[in-house]
Amino acid sequence: MRKLYICSAVIGAVVLGMATAAVAEEYKKADALSVAQGKPKRTECTIKEDIETKTYCFGDEASKTEFMKDAKANISKADAYWQPCNEGIAEYMYCD
Repeated sequence: MRKLYICSAVIGAVVLGMATAAVAEEYKKADALSVAQGKPKRTECTIKEDIETKTYCFGDEASKTEFMKDAKANISKADAYWQPCNEGIAEYMYCD
């Protein structure tokens, strides 16, 4: 009986961890297209798209549509621009 409780607790923790990871937005809720263009703009993240295991936010549908035309290239550009934020060395851009 005790093993059942422990297994249930472990499985619950794993599922909760996976659900939490899926909720985190990339670029701290900045519009993904604007980050790819090197001019990040904050959003409320009401418009979003899940790509693989990550959630990308957009300021409007037009931005999302443009980003999705070549999502792979845009993600690559945005990741490169956002790298200083990830490393904690960004002095000239917002990362919060």
